[in-house]
Amino acid sequence: MVFTVLGAVAGLERSLIVERVRAGMRNARAKGKRIGRPPLTYLDHGTRRSIWEAYAKGGSSLRQLAVRFGTSVGTVQRRVDVNRRVLFWAASSRVLCGDSSQLDDANLPVSPVYQD
Repeated sequence: MVFTVLGAVAGLERSLIVERVRAGMRNARAKGKRIGRPPLTYLDHGTRRSIWEAYAKGGSSLRQLAVRFGTSVGTVQRRVDVNRRVLFWAASSRVLCGDSSQLDDANLPVSPVYQD
């Protein structure tokens, strides 16, 4: 019986701790704090654009681009993937809307969109 009571008290205490932590996280987010591990390298817009342009030109592997721009291979992969999705979205929306004047032979926009 003693163990049952102690177990119930421990469970109650645990739920109180969890609720306090969640309240603190909500408060921190409301104040604009970034929760989680900080990025190893911050890439400004120009660097992100340069990574995509270097990849689009060809001739360099993802690893070579990572070394060249001083970041990780995963970061380069994310930048390439984001730009591929943006280009695909832009091309498909132009085709669906009937505006193909800004498309090249591969049905990709002539001037790529650089957004996240």
